[in-house]
Amino acid sequence: FNFQYLRNVRNYTGKYRLGYLIKDYIKPVMDEEMKSLNVTLISPRTRTLLDKAVVDEMHGKGYEIQSWGAYIEKSIKYTYDQGVDAMVVDQPDLLYKYMKEKHTT
Repeated sequence: FNFQYLRNVRNYTGKYRLGYLIKDYIKPVMDEEMKSLNVTLISPRTRTLLDKAVVDEMHGKGYEIQSWGAYIEKSIKYTYDQGVDAMVVDQPDLLYKYMKEKHTT
């Protein structure tokens, strides 16, 4: 959640991919900061930020999207349907079951 921490990591090494955790709306200034640090992964909170338009916009800018905050079945399904690249979940069995259903019917 903190650009200064990412700057510190980037100052010590350019070797690692950086990701940025986001709690709320992606502001243009955040996008510029992420580009300057060569952030390649954005990790938005599912409930407050994530929708298909945001995912498509961020994919169009070259970011990988790995969401967090999908704790219940409804939010896991919603998040998956938005087209994220990955998500952090507490119940991976529910995600697996949903993915299997979506791709076998």
